[in-house]
Amino acid sequence: MGERLYVTQVLVTLETEEVIAPKHTAAASAASAVEVHGTIRKVHDECAEVTAHLAESHFLFSVPPDAEVSFSTPLVAVRWLLRLELVVLPTLALAGDSTPPQPPSPASSPQRMHWVMPLIVRPPHDAWCRAPGVM
Repeated sequence: MGERLYVTQVLVTLETEEVIAPKHTAAASAASAVEVHGTIRKVHDECAEVTAHLAESHFLFSVPPDAEVSFSTPLVAVRWLLRLELVVLPTLALAGDSTPPQPPSPASSPQRMHWVMPLIVRPPHDAWCRAPGVM
């Protein structure tokens, strides 16, 4: 049998990243974090859960009504991301499938697992229908 994971914490964030092309960040002052890294992150919503042992979880986020849409140009890109972070402890499964896994030992050190899923945010359909010259 393989190793199972004992999930103790879940953190999910809905965020945007504004990425500025590297050749345009070098000309600005080095004092700003934007110029050094070329990325501005903004967290719109987050959900955190601490558990004893998590088999499944859920979350629900809404994109703000005045949110910028996803786009990309040679100078800048705006990306929406769903970022998940899990804090896990490894457990060892016993010989039989029906036997529950052993809980992690106190000496087990937690590990953080990260996963990022890109999202595409588009303007509402009504906005396209109300464009100038469209009836």
